[in-house]
This record gives sequence, structure tokens and C-alpha cells, in this order.
Amino acid sequence: MRHRLCGIVLLMQAVSAGCGLSGHEDVDPLTADSIQAPDSWTFSGTTWTRALTPADDDWKVLKVFFEQHPGYADSADLAGEPLVYRATGSDRLFIWTQAAVGGSRWQLIRKQGGRFFQDFGTDVPWSRD
Repeated sequence: MRHRLCGIVLLMQAVSAGCGLSGHEDVDPLTADSIQAPDSWTFSGTTWTRALTPADDDWKVLKVFFEQHPGYADSADLAGEPLVYRATGSDRLFIWTQAAVGGSRWQLIRKQGGRFFQDFGTDVPWSRD
């Protein structure tokens, strides 16, 4: 029994060593591209202007979204502090960007005309519309 256990341990070590990196490969960590967010851009037919210092009113809009959609409160896609953009009145747009294999991905929540909308994609959202 003891010999069998040693054989299994040696086999597992050999397999795991063979599956690991050889030490000669350059592997970059998964990081988001350093993408500069524009001060202003058009999305869904509306021009959005970045709020460099988001105000309480901005966060209140986002709070309402999470109250109406509690399932998103723990979403990893909406983790961290988003970029905040404003349009006219109480219209707001919140964007989260994250590292992804081969670049970056983004999620947004937009309040426009009294309704909430969501969208997502890869690369940069401001290149769309």
C-alpha cells in the first residue's frame, strides 16, 4: 500500500510538472489596456460628457438602478467605481471596464428618458454608435 501511495504521488508530481510553464515563456498578466476615456462622446444618439468628479446626484441614479435590479448588486462585471457621464437633465451613463483575454471588455448602465438600459461589449465603448 505504501509503495502504491508513493507511486501515485510521484506520478502526480510528474504530470503537474509537465503541465506547468517551462520558465522560458513570457506570460503577461491579465490587465486592462490603458484606454483613455474621452471627455465627450456619442452613444445611442446622445452626446455624453464625462463627470470628472461625480456628484451625489450621479450616485443616486445608480443606487436606483441597483434597487430596481438587486440581482446585479454582486455582479463582478459591475465591480469597482465606474466612469460617469452625463447628458441632459437626469440622464446618466455609467461604464465599467475590465481586463479580458485579448484586450478589454465593458459594461454600461444608462438612464435615459426615465428608463434604464444596459449594454456591453469588447474593446472601447466610445468607438460604437
